[in-house]
Amino acid sequence: MEPDLSNISPAKTYTVTFNIFESHINVDSITGVTLMDPYIVCFLTRDRETTKQKTSVVKRSHHPVWNQSLSFTAVEYDEVIRMELKVSKSLRENILYGFYEFTVRDIIQLLQNSSSYSIQMETDKPGMVCKNIDTS
Repeated sequence: MEPDLSNISPAKTYTVTFNIFESHINVDSITGVTLMDPYIVCFLTRDRETTKQKTSVVKRSHHPVWNQSLSFTAVEYDEVIRMELKVSKSLRENILYGFYEFTVRDIIQLLQNSSSYSIQMETDKPGMVCKNIDTS
């Protein structure tokens, strides 16, 4: 049974938990691409450094599976949360491949029809599509 979220009004703060399962990174149109070391970074845009959380790095994969949770407490209704798909290139270099930004309001609206959803991240890398960062 789906939860009834129709009567939720903006509270002072929320606890938000993302269950990050997997990603499908489409690199078919890029020639010479080797396997990547992807991971997810998630943070509140008002304070990136103190709220930043990340998944583990999955070595040599275009279809990483994490099955990890990232939680944030005291998140305001209209506060922006940013989720990024990054690739570890070396110990000092990480490449941003895609991102998604949303608020608690967006999450509540998405969850009115389903208890989980998938997002498609925007990317500025030619030929790259980051699909199905599954959250619930």
